[in-house]
Amino acid sequence: MASSWPDWQNPDIVLYHGTLAKDAGNIQQNGVDLSHCRPDKDFGRGFYTTTLLAQAVAFADTKSANNTGSSAAVIKFTVNRIALAKLKSLAFIRGTVDPASPANNAIDYWSFVAHCRRGDRSHPVTDEDYDVVYGPVARTWFGPARSRTEPGWDQISFHTKAAASILNQSQYEVLT
Repeated sequence: MASSWPDWQNPDIVLYHGTLAKDAGNIQQNGVDLSHCRPDKDFGRGFYTTTLLAQAVAFADTKSANNTGSSAAVIKFTVNRIALAKLKSLAFIRGTVDPASPANNAIDYWSFVAHCRRGDRSHPVTDEDYDVVYGPVARTWFGPARSRTEPGWDQISFHTKAAASILNQSQYEVLT
């Protein structure tokens, strides 16, 4: 049976970062600098992207609304998928908490989010950072009974110099 899907060619992946126009300009001039990133995010200090343009726009708009006089911007990165695959990665597929079915809860995801939001920066066993972490976006995280993810949203976060280097070597443009 013939497939209507094109052959897999390991294409580049497009990622978006919602931010302020002034910060987008700084990234254009100086590249991604992880020292400017906040430590208390879902996956710790890192540069966060998404595969969803609408999500990046929503984040940029919220950031702009909270920073009077600063307009929203989105940076579109076109990243080499093979280079990305060479990084030390951690991936979470689900973030669902289902009190009716505790065995299906994403305890690993929520434990990692709690670990990172406490400011613990590295993998607790090896004491090394993951280069990149993939997963859902936490909406609220108040313990197993009250934690929720943002439906349909994703995040890909970059945490090391090696990971930031891949972004800085990628083709990117600022969308306004």
